[in-house]
Amino acid sequence: TKARRRGETPPRRRRRRCLQEVKLTSKSVEDDARFHCASADGDKWETFWSCNDGRAEGQRAGLNGVATFCRRADFRVRRASAKPLGDPELDDEGRCLMTDHGAFVLFNAYVPNASGGRRLDFKLRWLAALRAAMARERAAGRKVVLAGDLNTVADPCDRHHFHRSVVASGLSEAADAVGDASHKAALARAAAAWPAVRAALAARTVAPDTTTKPSTGETFSKFRCRARHVESGAVVALPPYELSEEAARTWYEVDGVGIDAGALALGPAAADCDYLLRRPGALAAERLLDALDKLAGVKVPAEAFRAACASGALDP
Repeated sequence: TKARRRGETPPRRRRRRCLQEVKLTSKSVEDDARFHCASADGDKWETFWSCNDGRAEGQRAGLNGVATFCRRADFRVRRASAKPLGDPELDDEGRCLMTDHGAFVLFNAYVPNASGGRRLDFKLRWLAALRAAMARERAAGRKVVLAGDLNTVADPCDRHHFHRSVVASGLSEAADAVGDASHKAALARAAAAWPAVRAALAARTVAPDTTTKPSTGETFSKFRCRARHVESGAVVALPPYELSEEAARTWYEVDGVGIDAGALALGPAAADCDYLLRRPGALAAERLLDALDKLAGVKVPAEAFRAACASGALDP
């Protein structure tokens, strides 16, 4: 090849591709296989799909979905399963696909999101079932490969700084730690405003907003938090909209969030839960920035906040 003649390492031919969130039903794949690449490149590829066909409780058809593409000439698939977890409640969301390639078994997974804790119990059961399925293959003497979107992080630094949980009481320490003068000033303003903002969030309310879809005229009720501006006292609506009152209230809970037996606990009761999702004083970074801006008029530039996170002062 040209690459070899130039002394370069040629690109490796892709032999398998694992896709997540394909967002298709089994019927749509079967009805138009060519359009959805289920029959691709003159049938040089075998494709395997696990779809959400609407049987999962609380999930509409077409959500999630995983697909594994394999070159026929390289690895024949000996067996495959779109329901490898062995539990309809877990398998029907279309999140896991097992393919046996002879030399190894491949699990293509799209692990559930904990949804702020509301689905943590489901996620833990799902992960336990995946671990058990992989263990069964290893017990049979097979090598196992896991690929996909695991929706899991080990440390705060593994998440984008806008989406991680942060401890707002560390803003003053972060201001001392950063070097840029403008960043230092912005963080110091945020640190000074935080006690009043925290008090406003503790007294927040949740109310429904009714919206109408213009194309159909269908109306929807969604919930969002409201709190008073720390200076004017005006009631301010805070993002985001949520489908339930509990979900909206959870975003701005400043005294801890826990989960016990699948049920959320907000405030001091969170300390006694099996899982503490967010310690007292911590918020999702994006929500902290929204609260500082909308309730105190303090805007923290993205670069300043990134530097604050890098300092480690905001880590839970």
